[in-house]
Amino acid sequence: MTIEVDAGYLSRMAEVGALRMLDGSPVVAGAVVEPVTGESYCLVEYCDDRLLVEPRRRQELLRHLAVEFPDAARAVVRASAGTDLPPPWAPHLTYVRHRGVGADEGATVEVRAAEPADDHLIEDWLARALIAAAPRSVDPARPVEVAAGILAAPDRRSYVTLADDRPVGHVTLLLDALDDVTGRPFVELLDILVEPRFAGRAVTDALVAASATEAAALGRPLLGHVVHGPDQAHGDRVVCSLIGKGWVTDHRFHTVALERATDGR
Repeated sequence: MTIEVDAGYLSRMAEVGALRMLDGSPVVAGAVVEPVTGESYCLVEYCDDRLLVEPRRRQELLRHLAVEFPDAARAVVRASAGTDLPPPWAPHLTYVRHRGVGADEGATVEVRAAEPADDHLIEDWLARALIAAAPRSVDPARPVEVAAGILAAPDRRSYVTLADDRPVGHVTLLLDALDDVTGRPFVELLDILVEPRFAGRAVTDALVAASATEAAALGRPLLGHVVHGPDQAHGDRVVCSLIGKGWVTDHRFHTVALERATDGR
């Protein structure tokens, strides 16, 4: 499946100097600093799938990126949902789209919109999730700073689940997310976290249902993402579990070390 590109996307990228042509195909790439780890890497926000599925073109893409972004240890490349890449490539992020499967109507889980008094809990839950998703230990101030930025976003919406009348978990959304490549507005499910003693499928389903209702009211799809850390099998299991619950893979980001760009894969 080929990514459907917004009509004005490539011209906008050309205006800011992010577009280059490689073997006759457009590539949109730039240097990025990951806010939690501080790692510098090359992000390929868009390239034609032919550059990824054909080994010769894939290798030429990596050589080009290694030269153009010498300070980047690795590349992170967006691909359509059906594009699988061989080792040493590995999944980095999988975006999944909700297909409207609701929560169990028999479940009794209390969920309400978050209130300002809940913000300190939500900030802590977000920071914990960012630390858990990081591939290595990080400066503890970084995830707290990122979490505070999420909390302050004007389109941020959070819901909390309650036990004994107190919040024990949350889901946090960004209502005005935009896929620059496709031009598609969507609601992004940034994080769900429930304290372990209260966690369970019914609780998660109730938080997802609240998110889906919010997205439906805006007429936008609900997308979430799975971070693939060093334990690739764990990330794959999470994706499979979500698909079993009615989500579908929307697109993926794959990663590869640029110093391995000359190994012929």
